[in-house]
Amino acid sequence: MLLSDRYLPGGELEEMGRKIRKGEPVSYDAGLLAQITEELRTQKLPIIPRTPAGCSVALWTGVGALLVLAVALLLMWRLRGP
Repeated sequence: MLLSDRYLPGGELEEMGRKIRKGEPVSYDAGLLAQITEELRTQKLPIIPRTPAGCSVALWTGVGALLVLAVALLLMWRLRGP
């Protein structure tokens, strides 16, 4: 996360990337790293969605669509006749 444009302005981020690509040592701002760590620890950043355990809306939508499809196919088969 530290190596993102959220925490490093474009020029600094590009310079850090250049150093990493060349295998040069890079230095990190210990205070900023501590701040990011604290934000992650206390979940001040919306990194992990706080959705309840279980099935999501998307999953239930898919299950419902499959159920409707199965019923429609069953009705078509029954109405087609012998």
